Amino acid sequence: MNDFDDLISIFCDTTDPDEMKRLFSEMFTDREQQDFVLRWDLLKDLYQGIPQREIAAKHKISLCK
Repeated sequence: MNDFDDLISIFCDTTDPDEMKRLFSEMFTDREQQDFVLRWDLLKDLYQGIPQREIAAKHKISLCK
C-alpha cells in the first residue's frame, strides 16, 4: 500500500464527524480547508448542470480555477 492509499484508508475509517474535523485541522491549513469547501461547492454546481461561467460569477473566481 502506498502513502496515498494509506491516506484514503484513514479517511474511510474515520466515521465520527468531530474526529474528521480534528484530522482535517491537523493535516490542512485553514486556507486549504476553505479550498476544499470551494471545490466541493463547484462540483455540486457542475453536477446540477449550472454553466461554468455562471459558477465562476457566483463564486467570484476565474474559469481556470
